[in-house]
Order: sequence, then C-alpha cells, then structure tokens
Amino acid sequence: MPHSLDDLLKHAESKFTLVTMVMRRAQDLNNGARPIVAPGDNKVVTVAMDEIATGQIKPVQTDRPPKRGVPTSRRTIPLEDLAA
Repeated sequence: MPHSLDDLLKHAESKFTLVTMVMRRAQDLNNGARPIVAPGDNKVVTVAMDEIATGQIKPVQTDRPPKRGVPTSRRTIPLEDLAA
C-alpha cells in the first residue's frame, strides 16, 4: 500500500532520518531479515516503508552528534574506548 511522505514523516524527525531508516531496513530485508508486515509482491523498499508507516520500525539514535564549536581534540571520549 503506498504511503504519503507526510504519513511516513510522522514516524521520523526528519527526511534524512526517514531515508536512513528505509535504507537500513531494506538492507536488512535484503540480507534475510523477516518482514514484520506481509510483503506480498512488494520490493524490500516498499516493505520497509510499510513497516515504518505502521509504526513497527522506529528510529533509534546510536550516536550523539558532536557539539558545534568544540574542537575534535576536546570532545568527550567514551570510557570504553580508552580501555581498548
């Protein structure tokens, strides 16, 4: 079922986040992940968009973007990285 951009953006904070979500989920599906919604004859990108539109796939922030104006040498390094 086709979804409008507005419908999809309700589940992401920006177009960039939405595109990234669709791309990553489509890659997962291509690599053998089971679809959460019935795929029918749809391609993996359409299945990924269906999953996002139904709220089955949600964005997860894994990294914090660096603070603006802080030089790279002064950014905080996670303690786990120092132990390695």
